[in-house]
Amino acid sequence: MNLLTKGTFKNEEMVTHEFKLSEIMTAFQTLEHKPKNFIKGIAVPD
Repeated sequence: MNLLTKGTFKNEEMVTHEFKLSEIMTAFQTLEHKPKNFIKGIAVPD
């Protein structure tokens, strides 16, 4: 957490895919097939 707070570790650069909760099945499919540019995906409320 200290690295995130200080800006040493930039979490935004690691999140390459963002999905709404209503798209959760698409998120799981993307995670399963991991496109070339996929690093980390997150689900956010609609």
